[in-house]
Amino acid sequence: EIPEALLRSRRELHEDGWTRLEGGMPEWALRTFVERLHRRYHCRIIRMLEKWRADWMKGDEEDSAPGADRPGGLVARRVSKRLEGSGVFLYAAHPSQKDDAEDDECSGPRWY
Repeated sequence: EIPEALLRSRRELHEDGWTRLEGGMPEWALRTFVERLHRRYHCRIIRMLEKWRADWMKGDEEDSAPGADRPGGLVARRVSKRLEGSGVFLYAAHPSQKDDAEDDECSGPRWY
């Protein structure tokens, strides 16, 4: 039998895209690093994404980086290039889709 707390976490991750950690946020050097980069660069990244909104659905035919051929790949390369040396790399993950969507139907890119 799967514990109710685990079922709830799975449901939250799938339906909401996040879940609470039972013991709170751990003290972890990687977390501190990521939060520092987020504070420093997130506004700049959002501005760049908005600037290239017309290209969001384009893959990058010139790059071989992970996810380059997916929607958002071209914009991910542009953003990553401008942030070179910062420790930030923008990755175009699988695009946003409804659960019952066909493989080629998506509502937009998803970046990490």
